[in-house]
Formats: sequence, C-alpha cells, structure tokens
Amino acid sequence: MNGKDLFGAMQHIEDKQIEQAEYGEFSVRNFYRSQDIGGPGSRRRFLLVAAVITLASVLVGCGVLYVLHRQQLRIADREIYDMPWVKLSEENEMGTIPQQVLTTSGPEDSKRYQAAKEWNEFAVSHARDYDLEETLLFPAEYEHYEVYSQEMVDKLEEILDKYDLRPIGARVVAQGQKGILDYLGLETVLRPGVPAKLNDLSVDYYESGYFTVFCNIQMEAGEDRWPYDTYVTCTFSCKEVLDDGVLILDYPGTWEEWNHTTSSGENFLILYSPEYWECYAIYDRGDAMVSLTIQTAKTIYTDNQYSQNQMNRRQVEQLLDVIDFTLDPVPGDPALLSGLPEGYDSTQRSQTIDGYTVELKSAVSDGNKGKIVLGITIPDGKPVSEENGKKYWGLGFGEEFLQCADAPYPSNLSAHEQDDGDGLDNTLEYVIEWSQQEPEENMEAGAQWTLTLGQMYQQTYNNTLEQHEYLWKTDTVWKFDFTFDPGSNYQSLEFLSAPAELPAIVGETADGSDDWGTATVRSITLYTNSLRILMDEPLGEVNFFSWREKVDPQVVLKDGSSIPLHPDRGYALDQSNTSCQEDWNLERSVSLDEVEHLLLIDGTVLYPAG
Repeated sequence: MNGKDLFGAMQHIEDKQIEQAEYGEFSVRNFYRSQDIGGPGSRRRFLLVAAVITLASVLVGCGVLYVLHRQQLRIADREIYDMPWVKLSEENEMGTIPQQVLTTSGPEDSKRYQAAKEWNEFAVSHARDYDLEETLLFPAEYEHYEVYSQEMVDKLEEILDKYDLRPIGARVVAQGQKGILDYLGLETVLRPGVPAKLNDLSVDYYESGYFTVFCNIQMEAGEDRWPYDTYVTCTFSCKEVLDDGVLILDYPGTWEEWNHTTSSGENFLILYSPEYWECYAIYDRGDAMVSLTIQTAKTIYTDNQYSQNQMNRRQVEQLLDVIDFTLDPVPGDPALLSGLPEGYDSTQRSQTIDGYTVELKSAVSDGNKGKIVLGITIPDGKPVSEENGKKYWGLGFGEEFLQCADAPYPSNLSAHEQDDGDGLDNTLEYVIEWSQQEPEENMEAGAQWTLTLGQMYQQTYNNTLEQHEYLWKTDTVWKFDFTFDPGSNYQSLEFLSAPAELPAIVGETADGSDDWGTATVRSITLYTNSLRILMDEPLGEVNFFSWREKVDPQVVLKDGSSIPLHPDRGYALDQSNTSCQEDWNLERSVSLDEVEHLLLIDGTVLYPAG
C-alpha cells in the first residue's frame, strides 16, 4: 500500500471508522495524546490517517502493519486427561492438561477460520477411535482429512460448499523424494547467501497446491546462532482450500507470544514455551498461510530424548531469517515423478549410477515369504564406520517401495544388512524379507514385482552421540522390475484338515506364571523356508505373541533330525483382533518330502493332513 493508495482510501472513511481508530482495538488515542498536535482540524486529519492505517492493518499483504495474534487463531479451549508430552515435573504423572487449539487456516475474520473451526468441532464431537466403515467410499481428494465414516464425508462436503472452499486434494505420489523434488523444481528452501545449509529436504505436495516441506537446517557459527542441526516443517496452505491443520498448546499460559519481522519482510507470530521442545511460527502471506514447527532443543540420539539446551528467542528469529517464504513450486512433467533418468532400464539386475552400484542378486519365494538379496557397492574412498575394531556400514535407505502390480506396500517388510564375504570394505549385501499378509501380495511364480530404492546413505554420530552426520549419501533412485527366480519353491504342507484347539496362553495366574488353555487354530502351513499359523483369538484374551514364544515348534524330518523355527512376527487379521497370523522362519531351507511331523513344545505332534 503506497501513498496514492492511502489518499484514495481517505476519500471513503466514515465517522464510525474514525471512532474505531480512536477507541478500537488498533487505538492510536494514547499516541495522539502524547504528540504535539494542535487544533480540531489537525486531530481530524490525524484520525483520518489513523483510520486508513487501521484498515490497512487488517488487509493481507499490505506490509508490516498486519500483525497476527494468538487470539485471532484460537478455535477451542479444552482439557484432556493424559500424561504431559514433555517432562514438566519430576513426577510426570497422568493428569488434567489444559489445552488451547489454534488453527493454521487464518484469522477469525476469514471464512477459512470459520470453516476450520466448524470442521474441528465436528471432528472432536464425532471422534470414535477411527472406527473405519468398511464400505466407505470417498474421493482421493478427501484423504488428507482422514475421514472414516459417511457422516464425516457428508459434513466435509457441507462445509466445503457452505464456505466455497476446495479440498486439499490427493497427494502427488512419486518414486522417492528425488522424484517429487524434480517434479516441483525444488532444490532449496533457503534464501540466497544466508549463513546456513540445508539437509534432508523432502516435501509432501497435493493437487491443490497445498504443500509441506520437511528439512534440517544447520546455521553457521557466529553471532550466537543456534549451533545444532534443526528439524523444521513448514506448511504453505493456499487460501482457496479447507485447511484442517491445528496447533495445540498444552498449558497455554506457559507459551510466550511475540511478533518478528524477518530480514526479508515477513511478519511472523511466534509461539514458544520453555517447557517444550518445539515452537511454532505463523505468517499470513496473502495467497497462503505459512506455518512452521521448529525443533528448539538439541537431540540426544542415544535414547531419542532431548537435552535442556534450547534455542533462545533470538536464535528462533535467526532461523526464520534464512528461509525463503516466497516458495511457490510449479508442477512440471509427470515423468519426473519417477526420479529416474530418461531411458532408465528397470529390468537390468545390476545398475550403476554416479559410481554407486546396486545389484539384485536374488529374489526368491516359498509361496508364503519373499526374500530379496541386494549387492551394494559404494565408490572407492567413501568411508565406512568402524566400531570395536570391526567394520560396519549402518546402511539406510530414505525410502523403500515394494509392490506387486497394484497391491499395497507390504506392511510386514523387514530389512537388514549382512557381510557378503568378499573381504572388501566398500561392499555388502542388503536383505529384504516379507511374508504373505493380503491376498493381493502374490507370492506365486510369474507374479510381477517392483522394488524402488531411494536416497541411499550411511550415518554416523559424533563422539558424544548427540548429533549425526552422513559419511556418504546419494539421492539416486533405483528401480527393479522382477519376477521370482526360477529356483523358488512353492511347495507346502498343511498340518490341519479342520480347525483344532491347540495349547495357548490365555492369561496369567495369581503367582504371575502363564495360565495355559487352548486357542482355535485354523491352519498350520509349512513352506520350504517358513511356517504360517492362522488362529482365532477368543474374545481377544489369548496373548498370541507370548503363545508363539512358548510353542517353540520344530520340524522333525524322517531321518530323526529336526530343524528349529524362529518367531518372525505376528499381526491381527481383522480390526476386532479376533484372528491373527503368526510367522516363523526355518533355520535352513527344507525339502518337504523329508518332513515327518511338526513338534510343539508341550509334546503335541502334528502330521501332515491327508
């Protein structure tokens, strides 16, 4: 707003607005009295200007006069019974916690505020532990709102229509963070030339243009800046959408509030409590609301706790000063979402990019469990950690995607590294395993699978284990399209021809020992590398995790020898937890023709059915 705009606005000022300028929320009455301004005319002219300033101060994007306050964002005050999120006292016991709920959608005079308040009130009153209705169908653009009933869908559509807003939309899915960053052309969130560096940049982007940036920012030493790597999330919420984001202040009376104008001109509301390890910052950009969560305490990685060393107010402001809040990424070619270079051949079993090689050595299945072995080679000269005189990698991947056709990502996937036996420091094997959990997860011959790996790295910690750093890292994406190797064996043996009652722990006795009873077992199936048991958990009383530890099954062969099984994992098969699946791994592969029977720890002997 320039001088010409102010002059134009003065032509439309009414007495009511002059009165508001003198006595209202943005009163300049005390300022007027403190100045040497004489005569009724001068007073009238001064208040005219004050009224224009008052109007300008409530307009978005009109300069530093627009100031956010916590009360403008408050949509609820409440109390909950819980344990404090952080240790506020030595006791740290359960108790009543007062909370203040703030919306990140905009100030109270906006339609987005009213829409967010109405949605929040409904969601709280409707809450029922996310009891998802199995038959619920809703557009993908509603997924961000975590709707789980038709009533929620109806209310969401009612609010969108009432306030003329759009949903946040479907999340744009990419193969690895490199794919989404390439698609948006996003390389940094820092302003040019600032005393800071950016680590671990990632982003969630939605079709409406709503997006959240996740990153770590390391300030340079000097000027009493915060010296530790700082985790920051920053959400840009465009004004045309219904934003359900909230900030919850436990013990709201402990939170300090102040405004800070960054060196690039953004006026932030900052909320900070010395009892917490995060602070919040909110800025109205005009076309979007910008909200940040900033980690304000130094992380101690040994136990995932935080030290008492915290940012001060000035250090929070210094961090805000280095971020570029004009970000407005524009989606590019959808082909970039793959994160792969043009002409990439995903059928190749060995792929080398920028000196890093990933080889798919084997992919086998026994009809129940899949196992992939990858060979990893890093360039010469890259360091490998050493602990107690032994070389180790500590390899990690930023993301792993494993899919069969359109089936979901296996929720029971596990991975570990192992020595490949070649004696070289720059090579190892990486093993990925998963078992059949859903019918769509096809373990049979000919099933088409895709494995995507992104952001391969190795981390280490400094001497005090308080801060991590990368020994090496690559943002390269690898993709493998494959079927299981011909050596896979899909034979199986079933040990139950019908459901049976088998020993199970059903509780605990008065002296603390296991109380044994029975559980209904639907099937016990042995494969060449694994064992699967499907069982019913009567009334949710059987502790099937303890049961698997006590059963300790063994595969007994026809020659009298046995093969131990090791518990892998167990999980419920339905939402009511009345049925579950238990998986065991065989200590070594077995030919099922050699199997005589299955032996349980209580002496129960089970022979193959039929």
